[in-house]
Amino acid sequence: NKAFDNSWSHTEYDYYKETGKITTSCNACSPSKACHIDCSLSYGDDLNNCWCSGSNDCCKECGHSMSSHTHLGWKSRAKTVHTSDVDEDMKFTFFNAEEKKKEITKRKKELMHELEKLEQERKTATTSIQEKYKDLQEIAIIGYNESFETYMKECQAAVAKDPSLTKEEKQ
Repeated sequence: NKAFDNSWSHTEYDYYKETGKITTSCNACSPSKACHIDCSLSYGDDLNNCWCSGSNDCCKECGHSMSSHTHLGWKSRAKTVHTSDVDEDMKFTFFNAEEKKKEITKRKKELMHELEKLEQERKTATTSIQEKYKDLQEIAIIGYNESFETYMKECQAAVAKDPSLTKEEKQ
């Protein structure tokens, strides 16, 4: 994971002796560079006739003078080198965060399920209350509505305050 792992790979070359094979190598490069592997020239041939020899007797591969080059009986073998660079603290933090995320997701799912259950209970209760109000309206002498009690209290207060009524009439 790129959050904590900065590992990378690159190619390096191993050089090994191979009988009958010649490599044109530069001694001016540090470390010595194989400019032309499997050169068809023989030992002692003029290196200016090598494939890697460019204009002005300079190497096309490294740019150094061909007089800095030599023939060697070495061959190169490419190998991939992996460099590990893992930030252990960041890795620990990353995996802790991943675990916490799973816990939160699980808890959220539980809460959503509980909320759905409560919502269904609310709907059932609302339906039941509406049915009971409907039943009450059918059996009540006076039509029932939610404001009736408040209305009756206001009427009683108005009668109690009315100075034109006698004490007996107010009762």
